[in-house]
Amino acid sequence: MQNRGNTISAANIAIVKGIYNSFEVGDIDGLLELVTKDTTWDHRGVSAPDSPKNKVFHGREGVAEFFKTIEDTQDVLDHDVINFIASGAKVVSIGFWVKGLFRRQRRCPSLSTVEESKY
Repeated sequence: MQNRGNTISAANIAIVKGIYNSFEVGDIDGLLELVTKDTTWDHRGVSAPDSPKNKVFHGREGVAEFFKTIEDTQDVLDHDVINFIASGAKVVSIGFWVKGLFRRQRRCPSLSTVEESKY
């Protein structure tokens, strides 16, 4: 018998997979439908502190701004998520992306928190 925590984790993985799948096919509008109106998209990091995407984006408009920034500033040649690990509301995606002129590849673990929909 599957417990409630496993059911929530599986549902949250499905949401995060949907976001990645939408990105993969360039369906940003579909991706935006998967995030809540009041979502917080936190893309801060230490590797590129001056990057225009190194900040917190708010709401669907903020997520749209994030992906527009990616489109305008990066040449993503390949991107794939290899695995998803979940515990309750937390989903970790493990994958890679290849970008730029020198085809640099980076592993990119990502943490997503999926909470009850507030549509």
